[in-house]
Amino acid sequence: MGNKALANKSFDLALDYYNSAIDDKDDCWQAYVGLGNCYYFQKKYKDSLKNYEKALKINPNNGELVKFIQFLKTKMGLYSIPTPVPTWTPIPVPTLVPLPPLGSTPPIAPR
Repeated sequence: MGNKALANKSFDLALDYYNSAIDDKDDCWQAYVGLGNCYYFQKKYKDSLKNYEKALKINPNNGELVKFIQFLKTKMGLYSIPTPVPTWTPIPVPTLVPLPPLGSTPPIAPR
């Protein structure tokens, strides 16, 4: 019912349904995700993050939730994407030997 209310943008009703589900079963990670979604669509990102993190504690192997929490933290300015550090080292430029002027005879290599 919470998902249906959320789809209809009836956020207060959806929040009631999700909270009711949590009252019945406090380890219902899907209800915490639903709460997070409601708050996210209302741009209440702090409340959204709190509920997503509760869901992740209950269901720690949810890769999609991990990715979305990282996205949300980045959106909130709490998590920054690290700047890649080059793993290569520059090759030094070899010292060039000056060429003889044009039209001159090339030097003869000693034997």
